[in-house]
Amino acid sequence: MKPKIRTLLVLVIVLGMVAGALPQAVSAANTRLSLTLYYMPVSRPYFPDAKSVAEIMQKNLQAVGINIKLVTMDWGEYLEATEDGEHDMCMLGWSADIADPSNFIEVLLHSKAAVVGTAMNVAFYKSDAVDDLLDAAISETNQTIRDTQYKDAMWIIHQESPWATIAHADNIAGSLTSVSDFVIHPTGPGANVYGNVSKTGATELIIGRSGDSDSLDPAHFTDGQSWMVARQIYDGLYNMPADSEIAVPALATGYTVSDDGLNYNLTLRQGVKFSDGTDFNASSVVFSFERARDWGENETVYMQNGWSPPEVGYYDFIYGAYNMTIEKIDTYTVRFDFETVYGPFIQSLGMGVFSIVSPTYVKAHPYDPEAGSIDHLAFKPVGTGPYKLVSWEEDSLITLTKNPEYWGAAAKMNTLIFKVITENAARIGALTGSSPSIDITGNIAATDAKTLEDASGVNLKSQSGMNVGYLAMNFLKEPFSVATLVDDPDFGGQTKQGYLVARAINYAIDKDTILEEVYQGKAVKAKNPSPPGITLGYNDSISHYEFNATKAQVMLDSLGYVSTPVTAGFDTFFMLVSTLGVLATFVAFRRKRR
Repeated sequence: MKPKIRTLLVLVIVLGMVAGALPQAVSAANTRLSLTLYYMPVSRPYFPDAKSVAEIMQKNLQAVGINIKLVTMDWGEYLEATEDGEHDMCMLGWSADIADPSNFIEVLLHSKAAVVGTAMNVAFYKSDAVDDLLDAAISETNQTIRDTQYKDAMWIIHQESPWATIAHADNIAGSLTSVSDFVIHPTGPGANVYGNVSKTGATELIIGRSGDSDSLDPAHFTDGQSWMVARQIYDGLYNMPADSEIAVPALATGYTVSDDGLNYNLTLRQGVKFSDGTDFNASSVVFSFERARDWGENETVYMQNGWSPPEVGYYDFIYGAYNMTIEKIDTYTVRFDFETVYGPFIQSLGMGVFSIVSPTYVKAHPYDPEAGSIDHLAFKPVGTGPYKLVSWEEDSLITLTKNPEYWGAAAKMNTLIFKVITENAARIGALTGSSPSIDITGNIAATDAKTLEDASGVNLKSQSGMNVGYLAMNFLKEPFSVATLVDDPDFGGQTKQGYLVARAINYAIDKDTILEEVYQGKAVKAKNPSPPGITLGYNDSISHYEFNATKAQVMLDSLGYVSTPVTAGFDTFFMLVSTLGVLATFVAFRRKRR
């Protein structure tokens, strides 16, 4: 080998050895955190572009010394992985079913929801103090007391930081200017009401949407695309009106409750018929609730329709802990009894899963797996709502027609068509083009709002969303699981080390940039798990963890973590040098063998 080449190779080898030794030299004093950040592969109102949000957070966190690996996968696999706790941090969100704080923090941050394998509490956060407050609040009927209990729970959650709450996003939709009285429901487009909507010079209204319904059986579906259609076909004892998240009487006309909050008597509306011509009465209510209660246990029904049976039925998820029973008092009175108080009971009656179905129709089409029968309500629904089903072309069109026997105000349009257009650009084009093929579409990303705003003949609709997008820290894993007590620089006293790491991450994330670049002004910065639109329990005294990279670095330094920025160029250089060193050694070895 020539002397100059030999000298160069020796230099490369030495540099490679230094590069290989450097990380160990650094870690002898401090540890650099290396964490996975899972981001959603799908667009949702609370995260319209999850990848872009993740990339901003990656940049922010690497600037304070935390090495971040971004991970994503198929949506079904993503949900399973986060429920199993595979992540260090993960992005998820939630849209309200009902306007009650329990629908956010009870569902997402109570320790009972932190079961590996089925977790909805994907932070795996467990606080006895928070659990006690949530348990007390959901069993309290005095709303003033509940408000205080939820605010106290919000304060503890803020201090212990299982999440970095990012945003409460607007729900965005568009409609032709010829369409009147269309409003976006506060809980999201899946709950939109179309009975009041009209279109000048037309009897037909076409709603463009991103996907098909899964099922039109209220005991089964939990997805927004199904509820979007079923909402027009069924009624509950209470319904949420078009422009409010507060449930109002529908098939029930009112209720009385016992002093101890354990017994409710509901008076039912008389003269109502299902679209199959049968009468609505107390027997219908008892049948519908008991059917919803038993549905989660009926694996045969799920399997023969190609669905996976749930771990727990949705009825059990809402009422299971309270041992609710229902009985018929007379033809138009029903009684609900609880072993323990469930505070938001009346509000919960507005949820789609508790829609009332026709016992006569269901019993006339029994499940018979050997005969290959299916759940008729899933594909041929019968309800008491303003519309009824005409046809369903899978992954294409669902057509509804006005129900002439509807008990309430008659629907303004004779026909509703729900049209599947999976691609966002194509769906927006179908509304904004020179010859529109749809009249309304929702689930518009903030990045596409300007297109609708600039289009002639189109109205852009925006509604403050009852949702939250958040980054969850996995408290099953280090560094978040470290329980060593350390001084708390923000709130005084001592706190767990893992909580301070989570808080440092909160300080490191530039939410203002995320809101500006990704949400483009169509969201508000989050500081509570539940949105400000749910006034009960919203703790406005909490201050945001404002973006402060220096403070994040000081916190991490104090805990023994490297806080100098992760520099891609530096790391890449030493990786290259190290690789060249190995290559040079290999070449020299090969030449020696010769």
